[in-house]
Amino acid sequence: MDILYVIKLEHEQLLRSIEGLSNFVSVRISDDVIKEFERIKLSIDHYLELDKEFLYPEILDLFAGAKKNITFGESCHLRIREALILIYDRIVSAKSVNPLLDEQISDLQEMVRQHITYQQEFIIPKMREMIPTQEREDLSDVFNDIKHDLKHSSSAWSESSGVKESVV
Repeated sequence: MDILYVIKLEHEQLLRSIEGLSNFVSVRISDDVIKEFERIKLSIDHYLELDKEFLYPEILDLFAGAKKNITFGESCHLRIREALILIYDRIVSAKSVNPLLDEQISDLQEMVRQHITYQQEFIIPKMREMIPTQEREDLSDVFNDIKHDLKHSSSAWSESSGVKESVV
């Protein structure tokens, strides 16, 4: 399977995850709500880690301006992670609906959408142009191995540290 198709599927899954965040705006905060947010947060964290561990190293020397694209992507990652932490802290500390949560969730959703759009408009076309089809197909195997290792390592870490798996 072509890595570009795999990345597209990852983007679609991430978009579904962030849409699920809208469910947190008007609900009373409970342990179930916190667990669901942790699940979504883990999904986003895994996606960002896959960018860092797989996508960025693959494009580093691929085209002129790649380093600039990576730097921009890393700054997006930082903003997304900071927003996730802020929202998580608000959800965990909330006794009831928090009026600021709606705006923060909307901001996070927009950040993630912009990040995906940037990749689809600038990075993916360069990969399609510069990486031969057979190599792109081979890269999907590498990607899936990294994805498996990432999921396995986060599970092992959470079990050994006593932290819920969703909290990274």
